[in-house]
Amino acid sequence: MADTRAALGRGDIVLADTGAVKMWMARLYPAYEPNTCLTSNGLPEITDLDLNPFIARPDGVFVVDARVKVAPYAPQDPFLRRLR
Repeated sequence: MADTRAALGRGDIVLADTGAVKMWMARLYPAYEPNTCLTSNGLPEITDLDLNPFIARPDGVFVVDARVKVAPYAPQDPFLRRLR
C-alpha cells in the first residue's frame, strides 16, 4: 500500500475490487481527499480493468481512457429453492 500511495497524488482516485484487496485498501490506504478510495461494496466483481494510456507528470499520474467490465449481478435469495 505504501508504494501505491507514494505513486499517486493526494487527489488521485484508487478503485479496489471485492475480497482481500478491498479489506487491505480500507485498512491501510491513507486517503487525503474525499471519494478518492472507492470500493465495490455490494456490486458485482470487477472482471476486467483496462487503463490505457497513462500520462505521468511531476504533478500526478493521469489515465486518458478507462474501461471497467463487471460480472453480471444475479441476486440470490438463500431461502428460495429452485422448483424442478
